[in-house]
Amino acid sequence: MRILLLDAGVVAGTGHNQAILEELDAQTRGRAGVELVCAVAHGIDAGAFGHLACRLLPAFQLHGYARLVCGDQPRAAVAKLLDAACASDLAALQPERFDLVLMPTAHPLHLLALARLAGRLPATTRIACGLLMPPAFWALDDEAAAMLEAAMHEAASTLACRANTFIYSETGRYRIGAATVASAILLPPVATSTLQRMALLAVQPRTGSAAARFGFFGAPEPRKGFDLLAALMQAGLPDGVSLSLRLPASAQAFVAEWSKPALRVDGVAAATDNARFFDDMASVDVVLAFYAPQMHRTQMSGMVAEAICLGKPLLLAEGCDALIDFLARHAPGSYLCRPWTVEGLRSGLAAPASEWRAAARAAMASAPAMRELKSAERYLAITSGGAW
Repeated sequence: MRILLLDAGVVAGTGHNQAILEELDAQTRGRAGVELVCAVAHGIDAGAFGHLACRLLPAFQLHGYARLVCGDQPRAAVAKLLDAACASDLAALQPERFDLVLMPTAHPLHLLALARLAGRLPATTRIACGLLMPPAFWALDDEAAAMLEAAMHEAASTLACRANTFIYSETGRYRIGAATVASAILLPPVATSTLQRMALLAVQPRTGSAAARFGFFGAPEPRKGFDLLAALMQAGLPDGVSLSLRLPASAQAFVAEWSKPALRVDGVAAATDNARFFDDMASVDVVLAFYAPQMHRTQMSGMVAEAICLGKPLLLAEGCDALIDFLARHAPGSYLCRPWTVEGLRSGLAAPASEWRAAARAAMASAPAMRELKSAERYLAITSGGAW
């Protein structure tokens, strides 16, 4: 089986795109008759991925996290220019030579290029695409948002009519402008070897201070609640609480500002891989997913499922319906919710220890089933239509 992974958003040392690539590489490595090729954006340092067995191809002119602005340019002119670039990049990869074409994090314009090309692919070529962020995520003005919503609508409609095609999301619904599209549910994959390590980490006793340790993981952005967290750190954490910040390498300034014993904050900004990321998450008592409700009313966060895989409860903001609904279905009782304010965050950190112990028991009880949902074997079996 030849697998083409299309991911223009891969960045060395950080992010869920790199995580998916690492886990699929681990799962396919050494598998007889299987070849994994990953197409990434131009400018990516392939040497940073030298530890992987798969082949990386710098292919895309448009990075998977490029934010677009139309400004004074007509929307149609911008769309025509970008559409042509994405189409030529994709065609050059010759996807017709592959058995399975995967796009786990679909940028609207890359997905549109694939949808327009799909009719010329052999019927035996399986296509599987994950719809994660809404189109407006990539837009910096209203014109760009409208352009991307139109692209995503055309792409999703076209692919829905093609046989041997699988469209999924983490929540079962995906918002395009004012419309909500139903989809299958599938979570980002984790290799069997990683899942086995996660199972061991889940039952490993935490060492260190007796203070309840909360963990913030990821970029220190307002949409991830870091501005609220910064305000709380400035005012002082509740008694009996400590905080671990695990940030990308680009966030050294945040660590310098906030990682201080007097504040009971331990911060690290560094490139990481999945093994270290999960080790760090296993070292805390509670994972903070106190995110902006306007973003996560309909959008899932992959870190939520990973926390449950490790038996860790979560603190969520009220209004993050995608996260709350997911946990209510798959890990009931494993989380606490508080209002999306600094005081709401403080009240969550200061919740009685008995409430957090109950949430931790619920998270641990749900961990084995969550690890099965995250299984890369399951992911490949489903996305390949049973050919894996």
